[in-house]
Amino acid sequence: MVSELHQLRSELADPTLSDNQRAAVSESFKGMYKRVDTEFSYLCLTRNEGVAIPEKVRAALRALVVALEVDAILTKSQRRYISRAFKMSAKGVSLDQAFGLNRANRGRPEKEKQEKIRIALSVLRHYMNGDKYTNAAEHAGNEHGIKRTLAKKYWVENKYSARRLFCYENQKCDPDKYRWTDRERERIRYLMAKTAQSSKKSGK
Repeated sequence: MVSELHQLRSELADPTLSDNQRAAVSESFKGMYKRVDTEFSYLCLTRNEGVAIPEKVRAALRALVVALEVDAILTKSQRRYISRAFKMSAKGVSLDQAFGLNRANRGRPEKEKQEKIRIALSVLRHYMNGDKYTNAAEHAGNEHGIKRTLAKKYWVENKYSARRLFCYENQKCDPDKYRWTDRERERIRYLMAKTAQSSKKSGK
């Protein structure tokens, strides 16, 4: 997508384009820009949450290298992703970790946290697909080889991270800009309220 974005920008600079052609290329450019920007927004989020998939990060970084080599335009999220990585590195974090490449090499507590977030996200996926909360936890538990009660516990502990990741997965946008359907809004509010009560009862 990054190379396509660069190509579209080059086409826009073509003085021989008619007004209609320029308008069409401009619309394509805007759409491609948004897609690239969204991809790196998602990478930023998964890296910050500690659940970035190294293979996807490598693919995105390879595309970024191509963009830099041809002096292509960088989106806001790409610049933010790079900036945050170098700021983390300046504070002593390895570049691999800063870019989200070495998830598997982190300490045991951090790896456990990442796994809990993934399980919480699985609970939310099943719930938003129509399962009752208990059934959603059951299915998530089965997927990850744990008991339903443990899946529920991980949801309660990590529901805000899971909700942010769910927004990106479904609409590829900033969680604050996610356009919930009426049904989704009703279900997520109910689940958040229900599990907040569970949290209080358990002393959290």
